[in-house]
This record gives sequence, structure tokens and C-alpha cells, in this order.
Amino acid sequence: MKKKCVPFIIGPLFIVATYLIFLSPPEIFIELTYEDGLVEQVGAFAFLLAAILFFYGFIRSRIKENAWFRRWSWGYFFLGLLFFFAFGEEISWGQRIFGWATPELLEEVNVQQETNLHNLKWFEPGEGREGLEKFFTAKWLFAYFGFVYFVLIPLLYPASAKIKAICDQFRLPIPPLWIGLLFFSNIILSKGVEKFLLSRSGLTEYLAFHVKHSTVELMESNWALIVAVLAAAMMINQKKSPIIKKFQVKPFYLFSTRITDPFVSLPDEMLE
Repeated sequence: MKKKCVPFIIGPLFIVATYLIFLSPPEIFIELTYEDGLVEQVGAFAFLLAAILFFYGFIRSRIKENAWFRRWSWGYFFLGLLFFFAFGEEISWGQRIFGWATPELLEEVNVQQETNLHNLKWFEPGEGREGLEKFFTAKWLFAYFGFVYFVLIPLLYPASAKIKAICDQFRLPIPPLWIGLLFFSNIILSKGVEKFLLSRSGLTEYLAFHVKHSTVELMESNWALIVAVLAAAMMINQKKSPIIKKFQVKPFYLFSTRITDPFVSLPDEMLE
């Protein structure tokens, strides 16, 4: 039980520790969280690492005897594709590295005039957004994904035969709930720190802008680190035991570090 509680304790402590940068002078946390700064670079690398690990898990998941579609764990492939896309978006698909000009069509509709999709005016928060529009930014869309994959699916997989059948069809790895807790504690902490800093008297408009930008950048970087940790945990789990028992509801599943990988319950000789 003590070992199972470790990620539940260390994870939130690490998330809290990252926000300590806001105790530093403004010029320091602004520089750390600026475009292409250390925080953004760490987040981009974490997304790339997660993508590589999920693609590797997809390749390793091949089962010879299964029909073509079910030979591989497509869940790993789709997760790898998603996080590689996130990595590409973070570096504007190499534009910031190689310095090419933004295509004219994108330049007109991209808030930052960069080669990416998440900064398109339709996905960017702004004063003109009202009602439900505020909840359809790129940041919120990723939060919805986190809620579905890190919270809803782990809860519904053992409780719903239909959800279980869909997950099993794609051999989708099921994350432990502590990943979901980390994901959303990061959001809550980011918003809390932002509100606290904005409530301080004497805050200039310049600093208020950078407080909002910096807290969002750190939150996104932490999201990337969380999915990289999940990918690493899944690879460790996959290598430790190719024979993974089917999911069972346990009282302390909340603290479990085990990743359920449907259908991967075959001996080594059936895996390439």
C-alpha cells in the first residue's frame, strides 16, 4: 500500500513545486515562461518523448496470431500521433528552429502569425468570446481530452461493458486515476496562482498580461510532463510483464501504478 501511494504523494508535490517560480522576481519567471523559453522547451520535449514511447509501445504490441487489425495496440498508435501533433504545434512545426516565413493564408488567421493550428483565432481566448465560445479554445479542448481519457475512461472501463468493448477493440491502455488527479490539480493550481497574483495591489497592465501568459505556459508544460510520465509508466509496465491480467476493481485503484492494457495477456513467444 505504501508503494502504491508514492505517485499520489510525489506527483502533486512536484506540480506544486513548479509553481514556486512565481516566488521569484517577475523578470525571472517572465523569461522562463516566454515564447521558446525553458518552460515551453521542456513541455515540447516531454510531448516528443511521450510520442516516441507510445509509438514504441505500438510496435512492440504486435501479436502474430491475431487478425490484421488486432495485431497491434492501436491505442498506443493514436496516443503517439496525438502527442507528436502536440509536439509539432509547440515548435510551430519547426518554424522557430529553421526560421521559415508563415504561409500567407495562415498569417491572416493565426494570432501569433506562426505555422500552427492552436493559435488560430478560432482557438484563441479573447475578449470577443462570449458564452460557450470561451470553452472552445485549444487549451480547453486538451482539458476535455484529459477529462475523458484520464478520468472518465478509467472509471467507466470496469463499470460499463460497452466502454470496455470499445477500449478492448483498440487495445487502449487504461491509465490509473492518479494521472487524472495530477492533470486537473495542475489546472486548479494554475488558476489559483493566477488569481492570487492578479489580486495583488499595484500590478501594472504589463505584469498582469505576463502573469496570465506565464501561468498558462507552465500549466501546459506540466500537462506535457504528466503524459510523458504516463507513457514511461506504460512502457515499464509493458516490459515488466507481457502477461497483464484483466482489469479488476480494487479498493485502492486510485493509488495503483498498474496500467491496464486490454488483450495483452499472451506469453512472450506470441509477441514479436
